[in-house]
Parts: sequence; C-alpha cells; structure tokens
Amino acid sequence: MADFCEEYQALVADVDAWTDVAMAVVDRLREPGWTALAGDLGSGKTTFVQALAAVLGVPTALSVTSPTYEICHRYESIPELLHFDLYRLQAESELADADWDPAAFVDRIVLVEWAERFPFTAHPPARIMQFGWQDRGRRVRLLVRANR
Repeated sequence: MADFCEEYQALVADVDAWTDVAMAVVDRLREPGWTALAGDLGSGKTTFVQALAAVLGVPTALSVTSPTYEICHRYESIPELLHFDLYRLQAESELADADWDPAAFVDRIVLVEWAERFPFTAHPPARIMQFGWQDRGRRVRLLVRANR
C-alpha cells in the first residue's frame, strides 16, 4: 500500500449512508483507471455499488447485484458502470473471457471485487476502496495511487 495515499474515509452507520459515500467519491471514480473493492464478505462492497449506481442514474427497478457467476455486470449510466466479481476465477488469464480490457475502461467507472486475488502487474488499480467493520457500522476508505 506504499504506492497509495488515503483520499477519503467514512463510517457508514446504515444503508442510506452509502449514498453519501457514493456522492463523495463519484468524481474520483470517474478518473482513468479501475478501482479495486477490497473487503470481507458482507463488508459493504455490493451495497456501495448499488448506491453508486443510483447516484449515476441507473433505474432503481434494475436489480444491482454482485456478478459472482457472470463475472461482469454492465449498467447503462453516464459514464457506463462495469462491476466485476473475481471471486470464482482461479487465474488472472481467465479475465480475457470476462470482457476484461483495461484499454477499453476509458470513460467508464470500473469496480472490481476480489481483485486482491491476482497481482495485476500489467494494469494495476488506480484506486482501492477498503471495506471493513468498525463499531456498529462499516468503515470505508478510498486510497488513490500516489504516483499517478
């Protein structure tokens, strides 16, 4: 984590507070590069993506879920939102079958759950959002690559 510096931190007490987090970081997520979502099961990664999708104008009738089996969900918004879940992949080489193309991530918000499973040496994340438990809520931190 030496290459990253903290940009934002929040304690999330309830589901509605995720919208505040999404609004606080959306401009940073629009910047080039992809964002790794790091945290244990149930720590708020998918709930954050739901809140961000709402902030971006994805219709509320559309169910935003974790793409565990599909690997990638695309949501029509401006910019387009791509949500990857790498939990089931065994090797980084399997990403080619899942629409993984960092060169095509320009003008898109790309969020990746379970990115820590692979080294991504050729195209590392520009940002890491860390999710965890704290007191009676969840803690979220946005780290941005310092050498950008």
